[in-house]
Amino acid sequence: MSTNQSLESLLKTLQSRLNVVNEGVFNPEDFDPDKIDDLAALVNFIEARSHLSLQENEAVITELKALRK
Repeated sequence: MSTNQSLESLLKTLQSRLNVVNEGVFNPEDFDPDKIDDLAALVNFIEARSHLSLQENEAVITELKALRK
């Protein structure tokens, strides 16, 4: 799997779990491929939980903003 495909897959997982309607926030072109490990860590974080609290959800979104180019 290429880096772009991995990045896209991670972002789709995040979008699905965070129930974010605005797909534009998860455009793979807006993220640095060098940050893929950080995105993978976010996915691991949310997949380890059956439910995200409001604070956890906001923290993940804040982290996503920081990972954008």
